[in-house]
Amino acid sequence: MTSYKMTWFWYMMVTLCVLLTGSTASGTNGAIEGYVILTDGGDSGYAFVIAIKEGTAYGHYTARFDPPYEGYYKIPQLPPGTYELHVIKEGYECGLESEVPVYSGEITTAYVSLAPEGIITGQVKHSDQITPIADVVVIADDGSGFTRIAKTNASGNYTIDKLPEGTYTVKGAKLAYTLSTSQNVDVTSGQTTSGINLIGVNGTISGTVTKSDGITPIEGAFLAAENSSGVTKAHDMTDSLGHYELTGLTTGNYTVKAWRQEGPIAEVSSVSVTDGETTNRNLAAPGGSISGTVKNSSQTAIEGATLTAIKDSKMYIAASDASGDYTIEFLAAGTYEVTVDPGDNDCVASKINNIIVVTNQETSNQDFTLGQDGKITGTITNTSQEPIEGAVVGAIEPDDAENDPTVAFILAITDASGNYTIAHLRTGTYTIFVDADNYVSDSETNVSVTAGQITSGNNFSLGTSGGTISGTVYESDGQTPIEKALVMGRSQGKSSGHTFSDSSGNYSLTLLQAGTYEVAAYADGYDIETLDNIVVTGTQENSDNDFTLDAQ
Repeated sequence: MTSYKMTWFWYMMVTLCVLLTGSTASGTNGAIEGYVILTDGGDSGYAFVIAIKEGTAYGHYTARFDPPYEGYYKIPQLPPGTYELHVIKEGYECGLESEVPVYSGEITTAYVSLAPEGIITGQVKHSDQITPIADVVVIADDGSGFTRIAKTNASGNYTIDKLPEGTYTVKGAKLAYTLSTSQNVDVTSGQTTSGINLIGVNGTISGTVTKSDGITPIEGAFLAAENSSGVTKAHDMTDSLGHYELTGLTTGNYTVKAWRQEGPIAEVSSVSVTDGETTNRNLAAPGGSISGTVKNSSQTAIEGATLTAIKDSKMYIAASDASGDYTIEFLAAGTYEVTVDPGDNDCVASKINNIIVVTNQETSNQDFTLGQDGKITGTITNTSQEPIEGAVVGAIEPDDAENDPTVAFILAITDASGNYTIAHLRTGTYTIFVDADNYVSDSETNVSVTAGQITSGNNFSLGTSGGTISGTVYESDGQTPIEKALVMGRSQGKSSGHTFSDSSGNYSLTLLQAGTYEVAAYADGYDIETLDNIVVTGTQENSDNDFTLDAQ
């Protein structure tokens, strides 16, 4: 802790500075004068008063407390503006007076009261409650923006002084450590609150991430250590040598995962960690890959298409280059499906199923030839014919949606004029649905699309008054509520909507058009249940549409 103790040397230097800058408000400058008042009646020593404007100190003064001075101070030659007065005195809290105005040619009076300081002391140790941790930065925070800090010594001890009376949160910080926090620490003026001890842990997992050869490093990979509950407790990124270090871990077992933006690389489970020790664990990416070329129907290479390989709900991504070539790396042995999104190119999406990858081998010649797309355009407005920006407009091809959703379900967002364009559609018949915040959703069936053509004029006018479907999602006993279940409702050619159940299992689908709805409830670990023929009339609520989901 840095202490501010006024010596005669500093007193003379500050006094000299004041004399050199003048002693009154003059010219275009102003001044601040007043008294520093010690609430305990103290009448000895010195206080250092500093005037700060916009982060810069413009003047200071040393106030004496022995008669006849009695804490008087005066800071002259201050440019006009709004200042903070910071006051420091040994044995007292830090003083602050905000929003002190200074005017040209005038003297502003400001009084600052200082109470005897409160102090917090304690020790920081390892989880063994024995080994001290040095050089920990310990912070006392009162929650209003006032903080004071100290650093632990070789014995792990710290002292935070100059604290105003109040309630504080005390926390520690040190590189490679996770430190505990003490909340609701009460500080009383003129007293010491002791025994505020913190615990630090620094178990570490370190190693390298390489390609399948175990030699070539992978730079820029993300690493995470997850505990047995799947909660991330540390993270890092590999350097140019593929090295990583996951620090601040408590004793226990962890799963280490490595990934890039393009997808997973590798993971290893049951990595044992002991506080204060380092566990070495290297990760090597699988060596399988899928490659090919993306072209349009004229056999022109498509650059910038996004290729996604999917296996066991894990996705691995690559982009086609200027020659249309792509390679999806770091794949384990198994069977994959690969989809292609043509990006800004006027082509339809596509997919190849059942691509077999063999360990450490490349599965090549997985080529795509993408046909020309069709488009659907239109405008979304409200009932006053004002455009709705940010509405979600989707096109779904019912006949193929279940078998091939990648190429049958595509979204667009309306612009500031309410206009939308749904691209990358193949020839077929689609249902369009529209959803916008605070509006009744809508849909249209039997919209025909032809490759190479634009189906225009598919406009919607959305109202703000609709009906409601509500109910509760329970477990199979019909009594235990299920929180965060996804509830979705739809009516062919009319509205659709979705929501999540609350902590009591209650849900409410609002802003629905009049019609007959199918409503389904989904919850992790439970079977799906569907309710049919739920009728919505006008703006009325159809309630008590409850679900009882069986556990899987």
